[in-house]
Amino acid sequence: MRTDQPHHHHHGGLLQALRRGRHVLRGDRGSASIDALPIIVLVLAIVLATAQVTFWWQARLVASNAASEGLQAARVEGATSDAGRAAATDFMSRTGLDQRLRGITVDVQRSAATASVTVSGSTPQLLPLLPTLPVASTATGPVERFVGAS
Repeated sequence: MRTDQPHHHHHGGLLQALRRGRHVLRGDRGSASIDALPIIVLVLAIVLATAQVTFWWQARLVASNAASEGLQAARVEGATSDAGRAAATDFMSRTGLDQRLRGITVDVQRSAATASVTVSGSTPQLLPLLPTLPVASTATGPVERFVGAS
């Protein structure tokens, strides 16, 4: 005798496998993040090191311009070392270098024949492992002297 009853497929085994798979996936969920961590740290370190070098390069250019400004003021006939120092310091304030460099010094030497202005400091650390980079620029030139007509 034939029975024409619908066949009931037992889906229990499939559901159990899916649950087991989900449980396994849930257990491994954090491992991809942990595997990527060294790469993320490396990329972040490269970005910060690049930023540090870029910042140092920019600070060097501004320090060079500040030294030139100081030299222009210090080499004028009758000027003083203080005039050169004030001009270099004012230039750094206008460009914001005084806020971005640490331990800034402006050294002005002036003799009867030459004037020299050195601006120096160091970049701040962006990462504890990166060193602070020194920034120094010197501008030297003759002191202007007016020679009377003979």
